Amino acid sequence: MKKMTIFVENTTDMDFLRKLVKIIYNHDLSDQRGVGGFILMSGAGNEKSQNKAYFEKSTDSGCVNLVFEDADYKNNSTYGFEKQKERLEKLAEELNFDFFLFPNHQDDGNLEIILENCLSKRASEIVACLNVYHECLEKKGLGHKNPKTYHNRWNMIESALLDIKKPEKRDFSDEQIWFIKENPYLAPLINFLDQYFTSEPSLK
Repeated sequence: MKKMTIFVENTTDMDFLRKLVKIIYNHDLSDQRGVGGFILMSGAGNEKSQNKAYFEKSTDSGCVNLVFEDADYKNNSTYGFEKQKERLEKLAEELNFDFFLFPNHQDDGNLEIILENCLSKRASEIVACLNVYHECLEKKGLGHKNPKTYHNRWNMIESALLDIKKPEKRDFSDEQIWFIKENPYLAPLINFLDQYFTSEPSLK
């Protein structure tokens, strides 16, 4: 396997990729920060302004540089898949990296979309209940009063199914909540990872 430095937006991206690589390839990616490990870029758009030195040092060290970011949405940000893809293709020539845009490298979206499509049937049923709750808040004009409510729903799902108040760390291998292995929705991401973790396709 090639040496690599993986650039992500935040710790959730890192945790998900580490667990995915472990489940699909039975390989342990270190969670060390820095060249040869993970670089947390603190959001999209910081590749050159804050992390150029890391790209250069990683390349000089013989590492492959991989960037994972959200495509985001063209209707509520400066990005969206097409703009993000165009922006990163130009940067990739200068900073020497390959990249994948969540959720599937073709549509607008983010890691949240992947997580929603990786839920077990039971967890999906809980999400349906929470969606009704969020829709009710929006109808009352309260949908954006507490944005953390949306992000905390993963904790709410885990609390409901695992009978714990808040997990210390999200366990993407827990099949009570997550459907990762042989999930067809992950095919684009796994096909991308196959280039760096195996010589044989993981999903046909």
